[in-house]
Amino acid sequence: MNNSLSMCLPLLLSSFVGEMQLEQPVVDYYYSRSSGKIIKAEELKVNDQVLKGQDLIVYLPEGSKDTKSITVISRGQIKFVDNTVSIGEPLIKGQLLFKVTSNLVHGKIGIADEAALVRAQALKQLYVCHDKFALRLLLSQRNRDQLLFSSELSSSQYSFLLKQSQKGPLQFFSTECK
Repeated sequence: MNNSLSMCLPLLLSSFVGEMQLEQPVVDYYYSRSSGKIIKAEELKVNDQVLKGQDLIVYLPEGSKDTKSITVISRGQIKFVDNTVSIGEPLIKGQLLFKVTSNLVHGKIGIADEAALVRAQALKQLYVCHDKFALRLLLSQRNRDQLLFSSELSSSQYSFLLKQSQKGPLQFFSTECK
């Protein structure tokens, strides 16, 4: 067990060890749906955070009096911005405008210990503890010997968790780490 994952925890804290597999975060691609002209655009750059529901651009499609917007599907981090995205610039139908890596990550935890698996079946969330933070994993489904989860993670938290999971089994806790 990695020393950076150990903490002083309450004695009654329920924990178990399992193998974690993380999926890559989802990447959302934002294309123009029609040709037109950009009338509103935030000055976004690579690595900026965006929120679900945030307008990336507002544009006026050719031959229309009504504006349309391109809106963020899920909270994440900008990974690409077309250099022509600015007010007054034309849009071409099908043009790739933005790539956003979602903060939502999915994965699974394999549990070999039958008693730990039974205890984990009743839980709605688990925590991975670090000396500086706790990562909350929301349990979505339980199969015979594994738990499926989702979690909103920053890119640095994802990198940390990925590295730790590749080193071997992790310790999971049923209550938040202090």
